[in-house]
Amino acid sequence: MARVFVLYDSAIVRAGIASLINVESGSQVVGESCNAHSALEQLSRDPAEVVIADANFQGMSIPTLIKSLASLNNPPEVLIVPSHGCHHHVEELLRAGVHGFLAVNATASDLLEAIEAVSQGLYFVSETIAQGLLRGLAGAIRTEGPKVERLSNREIQTLTLVAEGWSSKEIGHELSLSTRTIETYRHSIMAKLALRKTADLVRFAIREGLAMP
Repeated sequence: MARVFVLYDSAIVRAGIASLINVESGSQVVGESCNAHSALEQLSRDPAEVVIADANFQGMSIPTLIKSLASLNNPPEVLIVPSHGCHHHVEELLRAGVHGFLAVNATASDLLEAIEAVSQGLYFVSETIAQGLLRGLAGAIRTEGPKVERLSNREIQTLTLVAEGWSSKEIGHELSLSTRTIETYRHSIMAKLALRKTADLVRFAIREGLAMP
């Protein structure tokens, strides 16, 4: 069960998110605030695993909030749930330490799934945002040849099992991850390696010695 703190300007939105989490999930909202400084004071006394925050709130910027949270004894991860369209650079916020970012039209089930992932230290972004990030990543590396060094350990594990013919559901069960997380890894692998088809992944894995021909 994840302990969640809600940081939003709107009291109505805070109440709505808290009600959804407390009723529809195994997680628990342990505090809420409209102000970042107040949130930090509360979290220093009553820790949480996840802070759900709007893209804008009173007191400080998101990168500054993340740096301040890191000084706590039990720093929580940050999940951004914008209340309206925002113009933040998602990649910059991820680099700053945000672990989750939902689209403005995300559903209640998206929120609950994101909380579960972020509370476990995983990254979670809405599909539309993920596609934009991956397109940018693919464009940046398109002129270079694919290299296995670009992949994380989890991505290498996923690639190896894909090349061996495992389905995303089977891989998720093997690695104790959700099918959606495995699909995200697959998209990320293909973007990093600038590959388009599963057959290309298999050929790459064989060439790199990750799978048998």
